[in-house]
Amino acid sequence: MLSKNAEDITVGDILVVLEGPVALSDCVLDEDVCENSNMCVTKIVWEKMKKGIEDVIDSITLKDMINDYNKNKLENDITNIKK
Repeated sequence: MLSKNAEDITVGDILVVLEGPVALSDCVLDEDVCENSNMCVTKIVWEKMKKGIEDVIDSITLKDMINDYNKNKLENDITNIKK
């Protein structure tokens, strides 16, 4: 039993609990790990990628995944019946 409804839990929520915050590089979460962090152009790329990933995983709910699973299962069942 979940403490929230499936439509209120995102993939992002689950990943953060299980894996921690999204970070493709340590400097995105902690600027002190690199002395060049304040003028690093690569860091800007990592931050944009982090934001893009977060936007996607925060937009998908458990309910969405359940619906996608059920839709795919139904389509596969129909395909198998036609064979």
